[in-house]
Amino acid sequence: DISQWVIDPTIFTLGGNHFLAASRGYRAQYIGVFKLTIDASMRLAIDTSLNEMRLPVIKYNLGRNGYKVNEAPTYITDNNGKPMLFFSAEFYDWPTYCLGAYEYNSTDMRPASILTASNWSSPSTVPLFKSDPTTFPNTQNIRNLRGTGHNSFFIAPNNKKYIVYHAT
Repeated sequence: DISQWVIDPTIFTLGGNHFLAASRGYRAQYIGVFKLTIDASMRLAIDTSLNEMRLPVIKYNLGRNGYKVNEAPTYITDNNGKPMLFFSAEFYDWPTYCLGAYEYNSTDMRPASILTASNWSSPSTVPLFKSDPTTFPNTQNIRNLRGTGHNSFFIAPNNKKYIVYHAT
């Protein structure tokens, strides 16, 4: 139900169809994905004929908190054209905040297949990008440190892909 809590949405096109991926839930945030349609006024709308896909929460065992948070998805293809959704994991308020990813592992580009969670998996059991704890200052107040997270990609005019993210 899209009327429930949604934050940090991103729109992407895959297989000629448009999708919206966003953070959903509270305290156990997951990535939800919806198929979009374009109405006669050229506005995007949620396609209610297909259910939301809930990607399973990936919890990296980094030891600082108990939050199960996957948020702020962003879409990109890797250098071989494989579709990927990067996301922030852990909790934004901790130095363990990090980046993870799901990759689409099917060649079936029909919307029902794209919205099948088992067709997406994480390429790694550890964060793909995280802060280096050896760079944290020796302080009693580690709670004031924030980790790597909340990312976005862009493609430069020379076709190189770049990532922008919160840094420690």
